[in-house]
Amino acid sequence: MSDLLFIGHQPYLGGGDPDRMIRILEDVSDLAPRLLVPGHGPVGTPGALQVMGQYVSTLDGLARDMVERGEPEAKIDEMAIPEPFDDWLFASFFPVNMHFLYQRQLGKQTGIPE
Repeated sequence: MSDLLFIGHQPYLGGGDPDRMIRILEDVSDLAPRLLVPGHGPVGTPGALQVMGQYVSTLDGLARDMVERGEPEAKIDEMAIPEPFDDWLFASFFPVNMHFLYQRQLGKQTGIPE
């Protein structure tokens, strides 16, 4: 799975395409794998795909809500990491990911072209 799947670690989303990442995770899930080797973390089960997709969706939703409410991007630096991701390693990636997703919501970061 390489860096498409992290288990117990915050992934780095910058420069990527979160929507495409979620689609890829769903496609892999449809293959019904028994075990998955992530880019970081222990070998996992298919449930890890849903958790990673949930992480990306949750953060993207938080960024979208902030932009829709007109909240300043600087507020990201004060945000707590939401559960169940708050005990994951690489916590410093959370604000980086949020800034990327916030900018993407503004149309300033579009990710990887199709």
